[in-house]
Amino acid sequence: MSELKSLLNGFSKLTPEEVEALEEYRSSIDYLSEKGWNLEFTNKDNNHAALVMAKLFSAAKGSIKVFTGSFSGEVSNNPIYKRELEKSILNSNKKVEVVFENEPNEDSHCLSMLRELKRQGNEVKMYLLNRTYQKDVIVPSSLGHFTIADDNMFRYETDKINFRAFCNFDDKEFVQTLNKNFLILKVNSKELN
Repeated sequence: MSELKSLLNGFSKLTPEEVEALEEYRSSIDYLSEKGWNLEFTNKDNNHAALVMAKLFSAAKGSIKVFTGSFSGEVSNNPIYKRELEKSILNSNKKVEVVFENEPNEDSHCLSMLRELKRQGNEVKMYLLNRTYQKDVIVPSSLGHFTIADDNMFRYETDKINFRAFCNFDDKEFVQTLNKNFLILKVNSKELN
C-alpha cells in the first residue's frame, strides 16, 4: 500500500486510479516546490487542496497564515494536512496564524490540535472574523480563502465549496497583496483562546 493510500485510508474512499492520480499530482507539486519556480498551478478538489496545503506547511521556513471558513473537515481533517501542519509547528517553530471566516467547527481535529499546540507554548494564534466585517465586506466581495507560506508561496481558493484554487510556490508580488489582506482580516477579528 502506498504512503498516500495508507494516510488517506479511512478518511477518503478512493479507487486505485484516484490514488495513482493523487500520487502523480503530489509528485508534480513536490517538483514545483523544489524548483521554486514562479509558475501558477491549480487544485481541483479537497484532496488536491490537502496536498498543496501540506506542501506549503512543510516548505515554509518561518510563517504560515491561513484564512479559512471553519475547519469543516473536508480539507483540515485530512491526515496529510494535519500531519504536515503539526510537524511544521513542532519541528520548525513556525509561526502559525489562522483567521476563521465563520465560527470554528468544534469537532475539527485540526482545531483541537492547534489549541493543544498553543497551550504547550507554540506560536499559534487563531482569530474569528468580526460578523459585521464579514457581512459587509467579505460576502459582497467574495474574497476567497487563502494560505500564505513565508513571503512567496500561496494557495488562493476561487471556489470555496469545491475547494478549487490557484497556487504558486514563488510569487512574491501576489503574496504581498495577500499579506495586506490578511492583516486587514486580523484587524477586523477577535483573538480566540
